[in-house]
Amino acid sequence: VEVVYKTSSCKCTVGKKDSKILKPDEQTTIDLEWLAEGNLADFAQTATIATTAVDQEEIKLTISGKIGQAYVFDPPVVDFREFQASEEHALKGRLYSFEESPLEVTETHWSDKVLSQKINCTLGEYKKLEKDEIPAYSDARHYVDFTIQLSKGVPAGPISGNMIFVKKSDKEDAKTDQVELP
Repeated sequence: VEVVYKTSSCKCTVGKKDSKILKPDEQTTIDLEWLAEGNLADFAQTATIATTAVDQEEIKLTISGKIGQAYVFDPPVVDFREFQASEEHALKGRLYSFEESPLEVTETHWSDKVLSQKINCTLGEYKKLEKDEIPAYSDARHYVDFTIQLSKGVPAGPISGNMIFVKKSDKEDAKTDQVELP
């Protein structure tokens, strides 16, 4: 019997197999790799394996799930709207983590070095969540509240950049991860 990777429902499926003809009761391995893309979206993809066996010419495999993100900000962007440069402003938000490991942000800073002197972020206490504790983020495992503050004297005009949250990695030899809030 010959076994062949035939088709898939997505160009993002990669199939590999040992290239040989199987004798009765012999086995082979076929590796399928699905590259799911997107954020917080449901997906389903299929792959078809063809054989020369009379009693089973095709085997259809399906994978389904939900593509998620490791971190989500609420609100998703920093937006101070219009304000006077002679006044201080603050924006409160929350960073949700969907990872099992505890959320630990080691530092925060604004991406623009000049504006970073006028834009600061303070973090609240880290909280662990139970499943479905916050319905809008039912799969979140942890969160931390934050406040981004603009000091007096921010230059006039639009402010662009990102608040960068540097997260400590849970692996000893791993580098830290950055999460950016636009």
